[in-house]
Amino acid sequence: MVSELNWETALLGAGLSMDILLLNQAFYPDVAATAQYAADLAVKLVERGHRVTVIASRRGYADPRLTYAWSEKWRGIQILRCPTSVFGKGARWRRALDFSSSCEGGVEKGSF
Repeated sequence: MVSELNWETALLGAGLSMDILLLNQAFYPDVAATAQYAADLAVKLVERGHRVTVIASRRGYADPRLTYAWSEKWRGIQILRCPTSVFGKGARWRRALDFSSSCEGGVEKGSF
C-alpha cells in the first residue's frame, strides 16, 4: 500500500500538482472553527505545491452583518464567495436554510 505522503511526493517530484476545491460555509477571515480548519488545510496544500480554490459564504458565520469580498487571493489561495440567506441561528430550521443556501451558492460558483 502506498502511503499518502509517498503518493504526494511522487506527484510533486514528477512536477505534478493538483487543483483542489474546498467548499465550506465559512473561511478566512471568519473565526468559526470550520473556517480556521479549512484555512489551515488550504495553506498546507498550497505550501506543498497544489493550487487551491475555496468557495465559501460571503457573510460572517458568527456575525452575518460582516461581509467579505466576492473574490480575493490570500496566501496563494483563491477565495470565491457566494451570497447566502441570513435567517440566523435561532432555530435548527434557520440554520438548515442558511447552510443549504450556502451549498446552493457554492454549486453555482463551482460551475465555472
